[in-house]
Amino acid sequence: MLRHDRRFVLFLAGLVVFGLSSLIPNPLIPLVQADRIHLSYEQLGWLSLLNGLTQAASYFCWGRRIDRWGPARCPQIAFALICVALLPYACATRGWMLIPFFLAQGISNAAIDLGFISAATQLADPQRVSEYTALQYTVIGVRGIVGPFIGVGLLALGVPMTAIFLLGMTLAMASAWLLGRAGRPGYAPSPARTAGG
Repeated sequence: MLRHDRRFVLFLAGLVVFGLSSLIPNPLIPLVQADRIHLSYEQLGWLSLLNGLTQAASYFCWGRRIDRWGPARCPQIAFALICVALLPYACATRGWMLIPFFLAQGISNAAIDLGFISAATQLADPQRVSEYTALQYTVIGVRGIVGPFIGVGLLALGVPMTAIFLLGMTLAMASAWLLGRAGRPGYAPSPARTAGG
């Protein structure tokens, strides 16, 4: 699959880079909430409620978009939204400044939930959908193990938290670009591979 299907390789690369864009700064989020902004549990609860309501409402919107645009485009938009989600953490000093993060995260999470499996199914060889899906989950699992330690390691090396969040934003944009490349017609599977070659 990896040797013959460049389109799916680009899709997997987009998943890896996107995951790193979230996982690298994720261990720093509690530090910002507690040490820099001093959020109370009540404030965090209200922000989390806003996130949950936004995500629930977004499922209906993204379901319609997937029907119209196809499943690959929706995760691409969600990847770009992560930039909006991470930006407040790079500079926020008040709790209300995190509202864009919780809104953007709710919207993007809904698109990702609906789009990941649908996109893999769309890009996969119809004869090997289960193998493609298994490879996707394996890549996501390995990425999830490694990603958080990168952020912690950068912080231990003295890299400022703001720079780590900016790195996450850059990776999110790169992942959106990779997914856009994967969706281009020029990267469709080769006839030999589709025929079983």
